[in-house]
Parts: sequence; C-alpha cells; structure tokens
Amino acid sequence: MLANRIHLTIDSNLADVFLVGLLINSASRFVGLDETEAYQMELCVVEAVNNTIRHAYGGQAGHEVAVSAAISPSRLEFSVADRGSPISGDVLAARRWEASAADHDPFALDQLPEGGMGLEIMREVMDQVDYESRGGVNCLRMTKRIPVPVLEA
Repeated sequence: MLANRIHLTIDSNLADVFLVGLLINSASRFVGLDETEAYQMELCVVEAVNNTIRHAYGGQAGHEVAVSAAISPSRLEFSVADRGSPISGDVLAARRWEASAADHDPFALDQLPEGGMGLEIMREVMDQVDYESRGGVNCLRMTKRIPVPVLEA
C-alpha cells in the first residue's frame, strides 16, 4: 500500500523546531501509536532537526531543513534533509551508548555524557536509521514498524 506523505520545511532556527514536533507527534498518534510511542517518534525527529541546525548549519538561521513523514498502516518513515555540512563517518560509527553504559551508572543520569547521544537514542527507538550525503544533500532516514493488530476469532 502506498504511504501518505507530509512535507514540512522550516528555517534553521531552533525556535521553529516545535513545528516539527507537532507534525511528528500528530502523525504518530494518527496511525495509532500511544502517547509514549508518539513522544519517542517526536523526540527522535526533533533531535535530528536540532542536530542539523547545530552541526550542519553551525547554529545559523537562514537555511532550509526539510522534514517528511510517510505514513502507512505498517510503518512510519521520517526523513530530515539539509544542504549543510555532512555528518562525519566517525560520528556515524561511534557507539557512545555502549561506552557510556560500561563507564557510568545507568541510573545516574547526571553523569552521562552531554553530547553525542542523539544518534544512539534514534538507533534504540527506531527499527532502522540510515544516513546518506549525496550531491550536497544530507538525509537522515528513520523507520518505525507499526505492529499489525491481531484479530481474534
């Protein structure tokens, strides 16, 4: 079945990121995710947008950040695209969560590293996370499968 698609382009201004959160949370609730799951989807996509603004564009406003959501009965697919600096291979390959878990008390949240956890959160919450930089366009894609309810006879 073909997915319905929603596209939103915002300025690279952190004050505009709330719009992305509204879109993602609403789309997630629309397909039947509960409040917690919808918040997790929102968190992942908002984190990706924040990272784009902070790192790809160096915190400068005036650049486009394109967000899309593809909605189907079996999955949600989100993408965040920009024309800023690409994510380095070192950042993509790093697995800070495992290092943090081994080096820190998992219940001492104030002792966890402050930066670099966003990709790990995305990898933990989403079923698939892919990144591509081609032709000057960077695109982070995240997929979450939606369990199909079992009908009882």
